[in-house]
Amino acid sequence: MPNYLLVSIPEDDAVASPIAKVKNVIGPDARVGEFDAPKKLKFGTLNNLLEMSDKLERFDREYQSTCIRLIDSFRDLIGASDNLSEYFKIDERKSTDQYLRSFSWNNAKYRDDLSIVDILNNIAENVGPIDQKLRNQLNQYNSLKNSLQSINRKRGGNLSVRSLDGIVTEDDYVESEYIQTLFVAVPKNLKKDWLNNYETLTDMVIPRSSNKISEDSEYILYSVALMKRNVEEFTNKARDNKFIVRDYKFDSQAITEEQANDMEIEEQEEEKFEQLKEWIQINFSELFSAWIHIKALRVFVESVLRYGISADFVTVLIDLQNKSDTKVIKSLKDAYSYLEDSGSQGRSGSQAKGKPTSSAGNDVFDMHEFSTLLDEGYTPFPLFSVEWQFVKEN
Repeated sequence: MPNYLLVSIPEDDAVASPIAKVKNVIGPDARVGEFDAPKKLKFGTLNNLLEMSDKLERFDREYQSTCIRLIDSFRDLIGASDNLSEYFKIDERKSTDQYLRSFSWNNAKYRDDLSIVDILNNIAENVGPIDQKLRNQLNQYNSLKNSLQSINRKRGGNLSVRSLDGIVTEDDYVESEYIQTLFVAVPKNLKKDWLNNYETLTDMVIPRSSNKISEDSEYILYSVALMKRNVEEFTNKARDNKFIVRDYKFDSQAITEEQANDMEIEEQEEEKFEQLKEWIQINFSELFSAWIHIKALRVFVESVLRYGISADFVTVLIDLQNKSDTKVIKSLKDAYSYLEDSGSQGRSGSQAKGKPTSSAGNDVFDMHEFSTLLDEGYTPFPLFSVEWQFVKEN
């Protein structure tokens, strides 16, 4: 369901305020205001205008989808499931709702003395790559996140599976040409079995060589020294007795290097996390603003197609406030049905100000001829919805 509707209504000399009329049609509690869509833009020929209609519709869908992807990515990133509007400010200060309610065409960014084609190219150049950049940014972060998860898995678990780096010290490990130290995870309920039997699991086990290294809720980690040639047999016999020989050799240099690498990955992941949060917020602001300007361009194009190049029209922003958009649209269609009956004529049946012509001075055209090119579900006035995945502010 859309959050807002944008409706373009022709100026009517018999109505003091088109906005007041719309408000009266919807209901006295309706939140209605003027939306500052441009009313004079260069577009070339009629064919240009029709091509722009299709192109703007495509851009509208694409930018809305990217806005939603940015929001969803941010939600996944911070693990939030509630209202995210506090994280997203347009122009660093306005919420999305505030921005819409007070929308004003940004002439500094999108000069209204340029053609619609130039304005659209400018928008596409500035924000078009955001979708691909988002994918690249997420790939970079997810790569670091996966590496960090691998590190945490290595550090986690019980003593039968977790890394022994930081648990086994250099003093615990003895190795010579013939002797090797093994580290064995023994279930706690088999502690006595280990102590009573480890020396006889195979030949050449050094007596009283088993020392307790560490323990957790499930296992006790012991060391044991034996001749290297008996390691494989000892490992198999230990397995038969439910003792788990860990494949581990102490290497102080390797441990130091691995710890440094792990720390670097942790720092990179944390830094990328903060950078990605900020990047999404900044680019959402840019994209949302551009998207609403696309909406404004669509209003202009369809209004010119509907009412004519010289016609006066007012764009009304309707905050649905949980109202049914279907009911609101039906009320508007009923109230403005005369626009459909009379094409570009006003309530009195007289021609609206200016016949529909191209800015190049081409012949007049009948809007009904092109009505099927407009939004699905024809209405007697240009109508657009504005929606996104936010819990709306009051």
